[in-house]
Amino acid sequence: SNDGYVINSVTRGLVVPRELRREVCDRLHLYFIHLGAYKIYRSIKSDFDAGPLSEYLKAQKRCVICQAQRQSRTVNHTFGSQLTKAAQPWELLGIDLIGPFRQDEFRAPHYDSLMSLLVVDALTGYVTYAIVPDNAPTHLTLIALEGIFLARGYPLGLLSDSDARFT
Repeated sequence: SNDGYVINSVTRGLVVPRELRREVCDRLHLYFIHLGAYKIYRSIKSDFDAGPLSEYLKAQKRCVICQAQRQSRTVNHTFGSQLTKAAQPWELLGIDLIGPFRQDEFRAPHYDSLMSLLVVDALTGYVTYAIVPDNAPTHLTLIALEGIFLARGYPLGLLSDSDARFT
């Protein structure tokens, strides 16, 4: 213990007191934009020790947004069948990552390639994007998506391929 905080001797993560674990796990779940408990746990375990994986699973189960989405989260689309249609702009969005794009002419070779996170409105075809590093951790891609939503508003639904960063 140094200056009132405790570091986990194995993970070197900051230990969250037992009485604050629920609140911290709930806030991490929101911060990571409803990412699954397993991904959140793996992403932060070297920074925070907020308890076992079960604490993160409980936070996910308490989340009313995740409860509402549980039944309609994954869309199994058969080629040629009709998808849900949007009635209003920015109601249903298609999202995808394209790239990587090398930056050799513009930046020193040691810089990573870049990906473009495309967001397309299903009704109007309006396109917006964010730039993310190639091979960026999932949470950085989701933070870029969150930035688009904060600027333009949150949709009712998202359509994407089976990229692990969006599931």
